[in-house]
Amino acid sequence: MDIYKNQARIELNDYISHNGVTSILDRDNKKLSLSYIDHWNPSPRPLGEFSPFLIQALIISEDKRFQTHDGVDFLAKFRAIIYNFKNFSFSQGGTSLSEQVVRILMDSPKSIWSRWVQSWLSLILESRHSKEEILEFYINQAPFSSNRRGFTQAARLYFGRDLETLNKSEVLALIVMLRAPSRFDLRKNDNVNGRAKQLASRLNVEYSELPVSNIKNVDLPEVPINSIASFIRSQSKKINGKVRSTLDSAIQVELSAIVRQRITTLKRKGGSHGAAMVIDHTTGEILAMVSENGEFNSFGYNTSLIPRQPGSTLKPFLYGAFFMQGGRPHHIIDDSPVSSVIAGGIHEVKNYSHNYYGELSIREALANSLNVPAIKTVRALGEDVLYELLAKAGVSLPRPSTYYGEGLALGNAEISLIEMMQLYSCLANRGECIGLKIDSTLNSRNQARLKILYIEVADMILDILSDPKARVKEFGDYRFSHQVAIKTGTSTDYRDAWAFAMNRKYLIGAWFGDLEAKAMDEVTGSYAALPVVRTMIESLSLEDGAGVFPLSKRLYRDQWCASRSAGCELKDELFIVGEDRQDSVDSSREVFEMIPNASYLHLAIDPRIPREKQVLRLDTSSLNQVKWYVNGNSVGLMKTFDFNLKSGTYEITALDPKQSSEIKVKVYVHD
Repeated sequence: MDIYKNQARIELNDYISHNGVTSILDRDNKKLSLSYIDHWNPSPRPLGEFSPFLIQALIISEDKRFQTHDGVDFLAKFRAIIYNFKNFSFSQGGTSLSEQVVRILMDSPKSIWSRWVQSWLSLILESRHSKEEILEFYINQAPFSSNRRGFTQAARLYFGRDLETLNKSEVLALIVMLRAPSRFDLRKNDNVNGRAKQLASRLNVEYSELPVSNIKNVDLPEVPINSIASFIRSQSKKINGKVRSTLDSAIQVELSAIVRQRITTLKRKGGSHGAAMVIDHTTGEILAMVSENGEFNSFGYNTSLIPRQPGSTLKPFLYGAFFMQGGRPHHIIDDSPVSSVIAGGIHEVKNYSHNYYGELSIREALANSLNVPAIKTVRALGEDVLYELLAKAGVSLPRPSTYYGEGLALGNAEISLIEMMQLYSCLANRGECIGLKIDSTLNSRNQARLKILYIEVADMILDILSDPKARVKEFGDYRFSHQVAIKTGTSTDYRDAWAFAMNRKYLIGAWFGDLEAKAMDEVTGSYAALPVVRTMIESLSLEDGAGVFPLSKRLYRDQWCASRSAGCELKDELFIVGEDRQDSVDSSREVFEMIPNASYLHLAIDPRIPREKQVLRLDTSSLNQVKWYVNGNSVGLMKTFDFNLKSGTYEITALDPKQSSEIKVKVYVHD
């Protein structure tokens, strides 16, 4: 409604500016809609979506002559003056709903003078707006406790349910609490029931007393910044009561529409919430920041700041670290089944499609986002390398690298969209981190620049992510109108769906999921988020005519066979001038390790399976025959050892005679 969009219609701009509400401008000095300002409930609903009972009860409670007066109920004011005079108090004011709307807009302290001003402005308000518009605004924006606005938020706060699910007694309790949220609070067992019964009798309806135990007090955990406007203010300088942001209104509106439309499609699959961003990675400027959160949007949360599991979107940085240590796109790795150990249990690492491709190049392993090669690469590098690269780029993980282990390469940490955008901007900007900004008065040239990848390494990663032929195995022939590097990610149980797309100028990132961490119905990053970033980057390329990624002068293309087998197909590959083009094998084989790789295993015997068939198979990375010992007793020389499970505690040792190396693992077996 117009009240949200143009407060000048009721001549309140002066009052608002004096009460600390900062105007936020886009990069072209256009004022952004108030829907971006955290002072309001940013998701107002039409009046027709609220129940007639709520509307009727609210009017009876707050302003029974609302439909007949012109903004001020003079009879109610006269009665309030008489009551206050007789009782030597100022407890009653006789304010109408229109006057309360003015008070919400003004956000001014209570005083005799401010009440007279509110009365005068309420007359202007009613001359400019219909009763329905005023009532709609009030129901959506009336202040409750805990900085909540409107009845939708209050229902979630006090009862942990949607407003539509509340019974009449609960609705009446909300209306009573609205009068004085700090004094009337069911959670504090104050006199809400008594006043709600009085209101029920005026409405001729029954009232069932609400026990305090029914009050859920459900709320989302606090986040440092809970709205886009707050984020802008926290990162910007205020000049003459205004903040000039880097946001582009046209891009913001377009991205909002695309994300909103995508959520409409995803809702039937459990994808209720989303966030997306557009940045100019050459300057670090944030051009658009969208948070579409369904019912949770009423809390003003900026979903771009909420950490979520990034899935496979960290793999480009794993291989970036690998290339920094001498790995190359043409190097060959074995994509065959491998096990990982999580909390003492054996977990079979699988590719998303459950297909294994045998020997293939690192280019194909990354382009197809294969899990098995990623785990093998982590084992070759060490678990700390990716963790340290992320920290260098500004990604702050709350736990040490040992907590995440090799699962970090598959996205078992939690990282916010804005941190992922910072990380990907380093890659898009050829390994150099500029730092994101949303204040257009800041000079990008003065920002600190940090190198996390060599230019040659970043150029190779971008070339792989933009190679449609390399990703055919898992993604098919997926192409763009120009050179675009893409990466998708899906977290465990389909809780998070991600996608990033970048060309020479722009980086677009998107996340979809559920803020309560509910699993979606097989919603992947490719299905949910990739169409959003694709649509946006294709649209932006029409304006700026995106070309191809630059390529370091130290890189050159040549034909290469990405297999050790005879007669394989020659493909284009990047090489570094002056380097040997050796065909490296999986370097993880050079390390003597147990497979599965663990210091301990905690196993349970399955009563449904015959004991003699319950076996733990142990192997090593050695190419030699290995001596095996159980609790110090030799069990033979063999490549693979099948240990029959029996209850007890065991120490199993593998000794490679040629390397004089040994590995030990503790095995706990119980019924």
